[in-house]
Amino acid sequence: MPFCAKCKKNVKSLSALQDHYRGKAEAIHPKCSKCLKGFYNNNAAVEHYNTAHPKKRCSCGVQVYIENLEDHYINSCFHPTCTICDVGFKDDTALNEHSIYAHASLRCTICKFQFRTNVELKLHFNLSMFHPNCPTCGHGCPDDSTLEKVIRVTISPVY
Repeated sequence: MPFCAKCKKNVKSLSALQDHYRGKAEAIHPKCSKCLKGFYNNNAAVEHYNTAHPKKRCSCGVQVYIENLEDHYINSCFHPTCTICDVGFKDDTALNEHSIYAHASLRCTICKFQFRTNVELKLHFNLSMFHPNCPTCGHGCPDDSTLEKVIRVTISPVY
């Protein structure tokens, strides 16, 4: 049967002992500030804290708890954030990889630019000198094969 030597109290189970630790004042049984788990003494709390909640040195030089890394990426001015979905990333490479897969429909594959909206992407096709425009309607196209399709639709007679 589990026993708290500090309080001289028997408990029915290990989970009841954990509840006992958690329910007592901080001076009697310290608690982990991250997960609120209770402990017999400070040494046990410190050991838990260091093993259960390790820190990692981020590429920007800041020590961050591993479980808080995503929040750090979002909130740190040293890391890029996706303007479409507000997710933070370790570096530009990770952001670009995310953009290619998560927002492929808003990316110009020729210019390698990422856009936030379809309207921005279409405007880019219309204004960029790297993209062909239909001579009849002025519609900007991502590439020559798309332009050919637009021309066929624009020029072909409607019956």
